[in-house]
Amino acid sequence: MKFTTSFLLAASFIASNTINASIFTTSPYDSITWQADTTVIITWNDNGKKPSLKDMGDVSIFLMTGNTQQVIVDTIVKSVKATAGKQEYKVKKNLGPPGKF
Repeated sequence: MKFTTSFLLAASFIASNTINASIFTTSPYDSITWQADTTVIITWNDNGKKPSLKDMGDVSIFLMTGNTQQVIVDTIVKSVKATAGKQEYKVKKNLGPPGKF
């Protein structure tokens, strides 16, 4: 089963008590296909706007779908330092039908 991810991942970084203005997703970017049961690496960096990644502390990353209303499909990681810049994710077989996430 294939899963297509899109730039929506950038909007799925959640930082406690901050705005996620400084996270810029570098991979995946735009539209990419992930194969089920594979491990992918999500990468990001600071876009130079406040707050900085250092100031953001820990963030959560979610795989989401939807246009104007986002729905969480899976939790990629509950807590990771924003300064880490990357996170591995094992694409699950049972996320649902293929589609844009």
